[in-house]
Amino acid sequence: MPAILDTFPAQWLVHGSDFPIPIDGWAHLPWVIYDMTPEEYIRILKTKNPLDKDFRIKQAHGFSDTILENAEKFLRL
Repeated sequence: MPAILDTFPAQWLVHGSDFPIPIDGWAHLPWVIYDMTPEEYIRILKTKNPLDKDFRIKQAHGFSDTILENAEKFLRL
């Protein structure tokens, strides 16, 4: 994850399309690597919507909220 964040500017990434990150957050250990409480991690695990869950995992890894807005810019909506 750090290599992705260091290599690609946030404005180049589009949520849900670039570098698919498995929705299973266990593989990424955000509560160990990042400053996250167990409660915050449990909130992610309990998130039902897969896109919301995916975005919360990306946020935990340091991805910018900008990735949510880039699809609109890319598609010129």
